[in-house]
Amino acid sequence: AFKEEVIINYCNYDEIDDKIMEQLLYRGNKDVIFITDISVSEEVAGEIERISPKSTKLIDHHGTAAWLNKYNWARVVEKEYNEVEKRYQLTSGTSLFYEFLQEMGVLQPTDALDDFTETVRRYDSWEWKNVYNDSHPQQLNSLCTC
Repeated sequence: AFKEEVIINYCNYDEIDDKIMEQLLYRGNKDVIFITDISVSEEVAGEIERISPKSTKLIDHHGTAAWLNKYNWARVVEKEYNEVEKRYQLTSGTSLFYEFLQEMGVLQPTDALDDFTETVRRYDSWEWKNVYNDSHPQQLNSLCTC
């Protein structure tokens, strides 16, 4: 999507704050920092707001992070209305980031990306089992975690 070097860090909740502070202090406003599918502490949110609110974007789907919506750089959405199925459905970090990249105009949707994103969303939300009775998302996840 970005056609340039992108540094990716996979973080757990016990390390996310340190990683973000390291990036804020090292990079400042030079690069954009995307935080997806995980949230930061109130202290680190305050530091993002102080140091780099225009070049940081947090995108999450966990209800425990909804308080971050008070910041312009954060977007936390648990559910969205699905026009096709006429119902609310749970989101995922992948589906929200995919939508964001399209809104930014840096990624055009394709059938393959739509299918992959929906598969990840169904797995992450457990809708593969609880709504659709479709084992494909679970099988893909098992393949990717070997």
